[in-house]
Amino acid sequence: MDLPLLLPFVLLLAASATPPDRGLPGSRPRTNPWEAAAMLAGSEPLSCPPALEAAARTGWVTRPEDNLVGLRDPAQLSNPARVDFTRLFEATAEMQQLRRDRIDPDSPQGIQLKNRARNRVAGACGRVMEQRGYCSIWKAISHSDGRSVPDVTEDARLLL
Repeated sequence: MDLPLLLPFVLLLAASATPPDRGLPGSRPRTNPWEAAAMLAGSEPLSCPPALEAAARTGWVTRPEDNLVGLRDPAQLSNPARVDFTRLFEATAEMQQLRRDRIDPDSPQGIQLKNRARNRVAGACGRVMEQRGYCSIWKAISHSDGRSVPDVTEDARLLL
């Protein structure tokens, strides 16, 4: 299971398990849910991973490897968009050549073609980002409050 998907469960578990501060001598309030979760597990206090911390602050749920172009830090996102990367990748001339000529994807020529195809998709996404005023384009992105993220797959496909 993906770590961002576990975040709400960990926070809920930690919040429900954190005892209230009773002001006892030598006690300190435990307000950090990561610390409470670590105490439940019987380990040292954890620190929140930076990506999850940013997601908790801004509400954007992302993975760094899903960023194609633009801003990578979820805390800086203001107007991101998403694309169907697989569809764009398969629509490139390089991938069509790979299939047409039956080139082994793991051969040196196949790897070169796949790299060129990915660069072509990233370039098309970059042009869409600039033309439409998006801050970044992602393979997968969502927001914790359920707001929709524009899909610009068709716009990028036209630029391939």
